[in-house]
Amino acid sequence: MSFVLGLIVAFLLMTAAVVLASYATVSLTYWFESRRIRPVSTDPHLPQLVR
Repeated sequence: MSFVLGLIVAFLLMTAAVVLASYATVSLTYWFESRRIRPVSTDPHLPQLVR
């Protein structure tokens, strides 16, 4: 029974680690892209994401 509990705890920890890594990747990508795009689009008539 303790083996099954260990597997469940390990599965939950791995799931939490994957979720945190995905969130960090998306956050860093969004931050990097917003920093990279913002100095280029100084014209207010252009859309934000057009390079």
